[in-house]
Amino acid sequence: MSIATRALAVRAGATLPLGIDFAAYLADAETVDGAGAPTATLIDLTDASPTVGMLSGPPVVKGTMVQQTVTALRAGHRYRLEVVIRPAPGRVWAAELEIEVPR
Repeated sequence: MSIATRALAVRAGATLPLGIDFAAYLADAETVDGAGAPTATLIDLTDASPTVGMLSGPPVVKGTMVQQTVTALRAGHRYRLEVVIRPAPGRVWAAELEIEVPR
């Protein structure tokens, strides 16, 4: 299931930990990593440039929040960070954060 996209403007070249809180989507006994570790993907929406190396480390779980650090984003580009959690067998949530990097 998909959660609404949020938008964020950041400075080119910055290294930022970005977090998505899944609290509102978890049942009482569920955790964001109940059926497997969260995953994160970064996509360049401007020209499909490679984003290899722009995710710094794996996603980090902090309670109901999943944090992913992004780095070396290019000026004038738009990106989509997608974070997927598996709180229980057969349950998958995906949240997206759109990142705008002004020129």
